[in-house]
Amino acid sequence: MNVLFVRTDGIGDLILTLPAATALKRQRPDVRLSYLVSRYAAPVLEHHPDVDEILCDPGLEDRSARRRFLGQGFDAVVFFKPYRNWFWSAYRAGIRRRIGTGYRWYSFLLSDRVYEHRSRFNKHESEYNLNLLKPLNVTVSDPKPPKLYLTPFEINQADEILTSLTRPRVIVHPGNIYARNWTSGRYFDLIRELRTHGFSVALTGSEQEWKNFNSRERGSYLANSGVTNLMGRLNLRQFIAVVSQCDLVVSGSTGPMHMAAALGVPTVSLFDPRRGSSTVRWGPLGGRGVVFKPEVPICEKCIYEKCPYWDCMDRIPVETVAQKVQEVLSQHQAVRAGK
Repeated sequence: MNVLFVRTDGIGDLILTLPAATALKRQRPDVRLSYLVSRYAAPVLEHHPDVDEILCDPGLEDRSARRRFLGQGFDAVVFFKPYRNWFWSAYRAGIRRRIGTGYRWYSFLLSDRVYEHRSRFNKHESEYNLNLLKPLNVTVSDPKPPKLYLTPFEINQADEILTSLTRPRVIVHPGNIYARNWTSGRYFDLIRELRTHGFSVALTGSEQEWKNFNSRERGSYLANSGVTNLMGRLNLRQFIAVVSQCDLVVSGSTGPMHMAAALGVPTVSLFDPRRGSSTVRWGPLGGRGVVFKPEVPICEKCIYEKCPYWDCMDRIPVETVAQKVQEVLSQHQAVRAGK
């Protein structure tokens, strides 16, 4: 049986489909599992034992081209997000089992509709994803957290990149696309606080995030502080490997948080108070995550300066986060020493 999983957006969203992949392969070992993903996020799946094929979203607008893309002998397709164009293309391509949410007006294009309101945020995203496998007779009472896999070469390369950093190594990742976050100044203050306490720090993010973060003062400090600045210098596989060789990741609610959790690396994460950023639905999996949220009312959307609690994220004190980093690292080192 050939099954296609479809999730063509962010890295964290993709990682949270992996428990479904693992459950499917454990209960249906006859299945050949392919993934249709964004070109940006695709490297996350490399070397994963439960993924047989990685297909990159061609970004095609033409319906006939999408049908040809899907006409590769799939027996079932599972949509982890309700992509209207792909629903239609799968229907026209003649894929017999088309599984997804039943609450969209175009859900009639599916053969199997699962009725769960994700907007209620009463389950984790990974659990919602697992429930989409019920039409394939896959049910899980004890889901496995997602895992990412690296080669020995990638791990050795990461160790070389981090060679100047003694343990414990802390990654500070100030960038975020989708969620409200600390200002860059707060992350900079955190870096200085961590260095004051003697922690090694690696700064990560994209080239654009470095441009947003950088200033004359910060550039001068980073050049002389012993911080390893990796912003804009790593591809995704290198970044995953670097995370795996560090001891903690500080970030917003973003893909690197889920990467770290899937690698068994502790996280300290900053979540905004919007209902859509619920920690119940989007929190890090694996039991090693600490989450901070500002003590303000839950809101539907951010109205920025018009909000009486603006900027709520900066109500999370740098000193409190630094103290929690120290506590988590102490616990993590005790666990490592006991192994």
